[in-house]
Amino acid sequence: MGDKHDVNHEEWITNVQKSIKNGLSSLDTTSNWLELYDKWKETNKCTTLIKITDSYNLSCAGDGYLFDESNPTHMIDLDVIEMSVFLSEHLLDVCRNVFVRVKEERSRDKKQELIKYYFDIVDSIVESHELAGSIVTLHEVASKEMVLKGTRYIDLVAVFHSLRENLRKRSTESLYLLFTYWRITRNKKDLKQLVSSLIDYIQAYFDDYDKDPDMHLFYPLDGLTTINKLTVICHWLELIAFHTNGIFEKYQELQWLCPMDHMTDDIRVTNQISKFELLICNDHCQGAA
Repeated sequence: MGDKHDVNHEEWITNVQKSIKNGLSSLDTTSNWLELYDKWKETNKCTTLIKITDSYNLSCAGDGYLFDESNPTHMIDLDVIEMSVFLSEHLLDVCRNVFVRVKEERSRDKKQELIKYYFDIVDSIVESHELAGSIVTLHEVASKEMVLKGTRYIDLVAVFHSLRENLRKRSTESLYLLFTYWRITRNKKDLKQLVSSLIDYIQAYFDDYDKDPDMHLFYPLDGLTTINKLTVICHWLELIAFHTNGIFEKYQELQWLCPMDHMTDDIRVTNQISKFELLICNDHCQGAA
Protein backbone atom coordinates (compact mmCIF):
# COMPACT_ATOMS: atom_id res chain seq x y z
CA MET A 1 0.00 0.00 0.00
CA GLY A 2 2.96 2.34 0.53
CA ASP A 3 3.64 4.88 3.26
CA LYS A 4 0.39 6.74 3.93
CA HIS A 5 2.33 9.81 5.06
CA ASP A 6 4.49 9.93 1.94
CA VAL A 7 3.63 13.02 -0.13
CA ASN A 8 4.72 11.28 -3.35
CA HIS A 9 2.36 8.41 -2.63
CA GLU A 10 -0.52 10.79 -1.93
CA GLU A 11 0.05 12.61 -5.21
CA TRP A 12 0.40 9.36 -7.13
CA ILE A 13 -2.69 7.70 -5.68
CA THR A 14 -4.76 10.86 -6.24
CA ASN A 15 -3.81 10.81 -9.92
CA VAL A 16 -4.69 7.11 -10.12
CA GLN A 17 -8.08 7.80 -8.55
CA LYS A 18 -8.87 10.59 -11.04
CA SER A 19 -7.71 8.44 -13.94
CA ILE A 20 -9.88 5.46 -13.00
CA LYS A 21 -12.91 7.70 -12.50
CA ASN A 22 -12.42 9.21 -15.95
CA GLY A 23 -12.05 5.73 -17.42
CA LEU A 24 -15.23 4.44 -15.78
CA SER A 25 -17.31 7.45 -16.82
CA SER A 26 -16.37 7.10 -20.50
CA LEU A 27 -16.33 3.31 -20.80
CA ASP A 28 -19.87 2.49 -21.97
CA THR A 29 -22.14 4.51 -24.25
CA THR A 30 -25.30 2.94 -22.76
CA SER A 31 -24.59 3.59 -19.07
CA ASN A 32 -22.21 5.58 -16.88
CA TRP A 33 -20.12 3.09 -14.93
CA LEU A 34 -18.94 5.78 -12.52
CA GLU A 35 -22.54 6.48 -11.50
CA LEU A 36 -23.14 2.73 -11.17
CA TYR A 37 -20.04 2.54 -8.97
CA ASP A 38 -21.40 5.24 -6.66
CA LYS A 39 -24.59 3.17 -6.21
CA TRP A 40 -22.56 -0.02 -5.72
CA LYS A 41 -20.49 1.70 -3.05
CA GLU A 42 -23.60 2.58 -1.02
CA THR A 43 -24.27 -1.10 -0.31
CA ASN A 44 -20.65 -2.30 -0.25
CA LYS A 45 -19.03 -0.38 2.60
CA CYS A 46 -15.47 -1.59 3.15
CA THR A 47 -13.26 -0.87 6.14
CA THR A 48 -10.32 -3.26 6.34
CA LEU A 49 -7.80 -5.20 4.28
CA ILE A 50 -6.76 -8.53 5.76
CA LYS A 51 -4.30 -11.15 4.57
CA ILE A 52 -5.74 -14.67 4.24
CA THR A 53 -3.30 -17.42 3.33
CA ASP A 54 -6.13 -19.73 2.24
CA SER A 55 -8.73 -17.88 0.15
CA TYR A 56 -11.32 -20.56 0.88
CA ASN A 57 -10.87 -20.44 4.64
CA LEU A 58 -11.49 -17.10 6.37
CA SER A 59 -10.12 -18.48 9.64
CA CYS A 60 -6.66 -18.30 8.06
CA ALA A 61 -6.53 -14.52 8.55
CA GLY A 62 -3.26 -12.79 9.27
CA ASP A 63 -2.16 -9.16 9.30
CA GLY A 64 -4.82 -6.54 8.71
CA TYR A 65 -4.88 -2.94 7.55
CA LEU A 66 -7.63 -0.64 8.84
CA PHE A 67 -8.59 2.35 6.71
CA ASP A 68 -8.81 5.52 8.81
CA GLU A 69 -11.85 7.52 7.67
CA SER A 70 -10.30 10.71 9.05
CA ASN A 71 -7.27 10.31 6.80
CA PRO A 72 -7.94 11.55 3.22
CA THR A 73 -5.15 9.46 1.73
CA HIS A 74 -6.53 6.32 3.33
CA MET A 75 -9.91 7.06 1.76
CA ILE A 76 -8.36 7.59 -1.66
CA ASP A 77 -6.51 4.27 -1.30
CA LEU A 78 -9.77 2.57 -0.39
CA ASP A 79 -11.65 4.26 -3.23
CA VAL A 80 -9.11 3.01 -5.77
CA ILE A 81 -9.41 -0.56 -4.48
CA GLU A 82 -13.20 -0.38 -4.40
CA MET A 83 -13.39 1.00 -7.96
CA SER A 84 -11.09 -1.81 -9.08
CA VAL A 85 -13.34 -4.40 -7.42
CA PHE A 86 -16.40 -2.79 -8.99
CA LEU A 87 -14.80 -2.87 -12.44
CA SER A 88 -14.22 -6.62 -12.14
CA GLU A 89 -17.61 -7.46 -10.62
CA HIS A 90 -19.64 -5.27 -12.98
CA LEU A 91 -17.81 -6.56 -16.06
CA LEU A 92 -18.64 -10.09 -14.91
CA ASP A 93 -22.30 -9.10 -14.45
CA VAL A 94 -22.41 -7.58 -17.94
CA CYS A 95 -20.74 -10.67 -19.40
CA ARG A 96 -23.21 -13.07 -17.79
CA ASN A 97 -26.16 -10.87 -18.74
CA VAL A 98 -25.08 -10.74 -22.38
CA PHE A 99 -24.39 -14.48 -22.28
CA VAL A 100 -27.95 -15.24 -21.13
CA ARG A 101 -29.51 -12.81 -23.61
CA VAL A 102 -27.52 -14.27 -26.51
CA LYS A 103 -28.59 -17.80 -25.57
CA GLU A 104 -32.25 -16.72 -25.47
CA GLU A 105 -32.17 -14.46 -28.53
CA ARG A 106 -33.46 -15.92 -31.80
CA SER A 107 -32.27 -13.18 -34.16
CA ARG A 108 -28.75 -13.68 -35.51
CA ASP A 109 -28.33 -9.92 -36.06
CA LYS A 110 -29.34 -9.20 -32.47
CA LYS A 111 -26.97 -11.89 -31.17
CA GLN A 112 -24.15 -10.33 -33.13
CA GLU A 113 -25.04 -6.86 -31.87
CA LEU A 114 -25.08 -8.00 -28.23
CA ILE A 115 -21.76 -9.83 -28.50
CA LYS A 116 -20.09 -6.91 -30.27
CA TYR A 117 -21.39 -4.54 -27.59
CA TYR A 118 -19.82 -6.66 -24.85
CA PHE A 119 -16.46 -7.21 -26.51
CA ASP A 120 -16.23 -3.52 -27.42
CA ILE A 121 -16.36 -2.83 -23.66
CA VAL A 122 -13.70 -5.47 -22.99
CA ASP A 123 -11.43 -4.06 -25.69
CA SER A 124 -11.98 -0.54 -24.34
CA ILE A 125 -10.83 -1.62 -20.87
CA VAL A 126 -7.79 -3.43 -22.26
CA GLU A 127 -6.78 -0.41 -24.35
CA SER A 128 -7.58 2.19 -21.66
CA HIS A 129 -4.57 3.84 -20.05
CA GLU A 130 -6.94 5.41 -17.51
CA LEU A 131 -8.17 2.06 -16.22
CA ALA A 132 -4.72 0.44 -16.12
CA GLY A 133 -4.47 1.51 -12.47
CA SER A 134 -7.37 -0.79 -11.58
CA ILE A 135 -5.67 -3.83 -13.04
CA VAL A 136 -2.35 -2.98 -11.38
CA THR A 137 -4.08 -2.36 -8.04
CA LEU A 138 -5.96 -5.65 -8.10
CA HIS A 139 -2.81 -7.53 -9.09
CA GLU A 140 -0.93 -5.98 -6.18
CA VAL A 141 -3.51 -6.85 -3.52
CA ALA A 142 -4.17 -10.29 -5.03
CA SER A 143 -0.47 -11.16 -4.97
CA LYS A 144 -0.57 -10.48 -1.22
CA GLU A 145 -3.64 -12.75 -0.86
CA MET A 146 -5.73 -9.90 0.50
CA VAL A 147 -9.43 -9.88 1.37
CA LEU A 148 -11.48 -6.69 1.63
CA LYS A 149 -13.66 -6.73 4.72
CA GLY A 150 -16.80 -4.69 5.36
CA THR A 151 -20.45 -5.36 4.70
CA ARG A 152 -19.18 -8.53 3.00
CA TYR A 153 -15.90 -10.34 2.49
CA ILE A 154 -14.46 -9.71 -0.99
CA ASP A 155 -11.78 -12.18 -2.06
CA LEU A 156 -9.44 -9.92 -4.04
CA VAL A 157 -7.58 -12.92 -5.48
CA ALA A 158 -10.82 -14.19 -7.04
CA VAL A 159 -11.78 -10.67 -8.15
CA PHE A 160 -8.45 -10.20 -9.94
CA HIS A 161 -8.59 -13.58 -11.66
CA SER A 162 -12.16 -12.88 -12.79
CA LEU A 163 -11.14 -9.56 -14.33
CA ARG A 164 -8.11 -11.10 -16.01
CA GLU A 165 -10.16 -13.99 -17.43
CA ASN A 166 -12.77 -11.68 -18.91
CA LEU A 167 -10.23 -9.21 -20.30
CA ARG A 168 -8.37 -12.09 -21.96
CA LYS A 169 -11.72 -13.44 -23.25
CA ARG A 170 -11.24 -16.87 -21.77
CA SER A 171 -14.06 -17.18 -19.22
CA THR A 172 -16.73 -19.77 -20.00
CA GLU A 173 -19.17 -17.06 -21.05
CA SER A 174 -16.57 -15.22 -23.13
CA LEU A 175 -15.59 -18.37 -24.99
CA TYR A 176 -19.23 -19.16 -25.70
CA LEU A 177 -19.77 -15.63 -27.03
CA LEU A 178 -16.66 -15.85 -29.23
CA PHE A 179 -17.86 -19.21 -30.51
CA THR A 180 -21.33 -17.87 -31.29
CA TYR A 181 -19.91 -14.79 -32.98
CA TRP A 182 -17.74 -16.95 -35.23
CA ARG A 183 -20.73 -19.16 -36.12
CA ILE A 184 -22.60 -16.06 -37.28
CA THR A 185 -19.81 -14.30 -39.17
CA ARG A 186 -17.92 -17.38 -40.46
CA ASN A 187 -14.95 -15.05 -40.45
CA LYS A 188 -11.41 -16.43 -40.15
CA LYS A 189 -10.44 -13.48 -37.96
CA ASP A 190 -13.16 -14.38 -35.46
CA LEU A 191 -12.11 -18.04 -35.54
CA LYS A 192 -8.53 -16.97 -34.85
CA GLN A 193 -9.69 -14.99 -31.78
CA LEU A 194 -11.65 -17.98 -30.48
CA VAL A 195 -8.77 -20.39 -31.03
CA SER A 196 -6.32 -17.97 -29.39
CA SER A 197 -8.50 -17.63 -26.29
CA LEU A 198 -9.01 -21.38 -26.04
CA ILE A 199 -5.29 -22.12 -26.31
CA ASP A 200 -4.49 -19.36 -23.81
CA TYR A 201 -6.93 -20.90 -21.33
CA ILE A 202 -5.68 -24.44 -21.84
CA GLN A 203 -2.05 -23.39 -21.45
CA ALA A 204 -2.88 -21.47 -18.25
CA TYR A 205 -4.70 -24.52 -16.91
CA PHE A 206 -1.79 -26.86 -17.53
CA ASP A 207 0.67 -24.37 -16.05
CA ASP A 208 -1.36 -24.66 -12.84
CA TYR A 209 -1.70 -28.42 -13.31
CA ASP A 210 2.08 -28.82 -13.52
CA LYS A 211 2.40 -27.09 -10.15
CA ASP A 212 -0.24 -29.33 -8.55
CA PRO A 213 -1.18 -32.47 -10.55
CA ASP A 214 -3.96 -33.38 -8.09
CA MET A 215 -5.64 -29.98 -8.08
CA HIS A 216 -8.57 -31.20 -10.23
CA LEU A 217 -9.49 -33.65 -7.47
CA PHE A 218 -9.88 -30.96 -4.84
CA TYR A 219 -10.98 -27.91 -6.82
CA PRO A 220 -14.16 -26.50 -5.20
CA LEU A 221 -17.11 -27.23 -7.48
CA ASP A 222 -19.03 -24.03 -6.73
CA GLY A 223 -19.95 -21.90 -9.74
CA LEU A 224 -17.88 -21.83 -12.91
CA THR A 225 -14.74 -23.77 -12.04
CA THR A 226 -11.79 -24.73 -14.16
CA ILE A 227 -13.14 -28.26 -14.57
CA ASN A 228 -16.53 -26.99 -15.78
CA LYS A 229 -14.88 -24.71 -18.29
CA LEU A 230 -12.60 -27.38 -19.69
CA THR A 231 -15.54 -29.74 -20.10
CA VAL A 232 -17.23 -27.15 -22.27
CA ILE A 233 -14.01 -26.46 -24.15
CA CYS A 234 -13.76 -30.14 -25.07
CA HIS A 235 -16.99 -29.85 -27.01
CA TRP A 236 -15.92 -26.64 -28.67
CA LEU A 237 -12.59 -28.15 -29.70
CA GLU A 238 -14.45 -30.93 -31.49
CA LEU A 239 -16.43 -28.37 -33.45
CA ILE A 240 -13.43 -26.19 -34.24
CA ALA A 241 -11.34 -29.19 -35.26
CA PHE A 242 -14.00 -29.96 -37.87
CA HIS A 243 -13.08 -26.68 -39.55
CA THR A 244 -9.34 -26.67 -38.90
CA ASN A 245 -8.20 -30.09 -40.17
CA GLY A 246 -7.94 -31.61 -36.71
CA ILE A 247 -5.16 -29.36 -35.42
CA PHE A 248 -6.46 -29.84 -31.87
CA GLU A 249 -6.03 -33.61 -31.75
CA LYS A 250 -3.20 -33.22 -29.23
CA TYR A 251 -5.75 -31.96 -26.69
CA GLN A 252 -7.85 -35.14 -26.73
CA GLU A 253 -6.62 -36.00 -23.23
CA LEU A 254 -9.02 -33.37 -21.94
CA GLN A 255 -11.89 -35.82 -22.49
CA TRP A 256 -11.44 -37.24 -18.98
CA LEU A 257 -12.64 -33.97 -17.44
CA CYS A 258 -16.28 -34.82 -16.75
CA PRO A 259 -17.82 -32.89 -13.81
CA MET A 260 -20.13 -30.05 -14.83
CA ASP A 261 -22.92 -27.89 -13.44
CA HIS A 262 -26.30 -27.02 -14.94
CA MET A 263 -24.98 -24.08 -16.88
CA THR A 264 -22.31 -26.18 -18.51
CA ASP A 265 -24.98 -28.73 -19.36
CA ASP A 266 -26.91 -26.01 -21.18
CA ILE A 267 -23.86 -25.06 -23.21
CA ARG A 268 -23.18 -28.72 -24.03
CA VAL A 269 -26.69 -29.10 -25.40
CA THR A 270 -26.37 -25.87 -27.35
CA ASN A 271 -23.14 -27.00 -28.92
CA GLN A 272 -24.47 -30.45 -29.75
CA ILE A 273 -27.24 -28.72 -31.69
CA SER A 274 -24.72 -26.36 -33.20
CA LYS A 275 -22.63 -29.26 -34.45
CA PHE A 276 -25.49 -30.32 -36.69
CA GLU A 277 -25.92 -26.72 -37.85
CA LEU A 278 -22.22 -26.45 -38.64
CA LEU A 279 -22.31 -29.64 -40.69
CA ILE A 280 -25.11 -28.15 -42.79
CA CYS A 281 -23.21 -24.86 -42.98
CA ASN A 282 -20.07 -26.65 -44.17
CA ASP A 283 -21.99 -28.52 -46.87
CA HIS A 284 -23.36 -25.20 -48.15
CA CYS A 285 -19.90 -23.64 -48.10
CA GLN A 286 -18.42 -26.55 -50.07
CA GLY A 287 -21.27 -26.39 -52.56
CA ALA A 288 -20.72 -22.67 -53.04
CA ALA A 289 -17.03 -23.27 -53.62
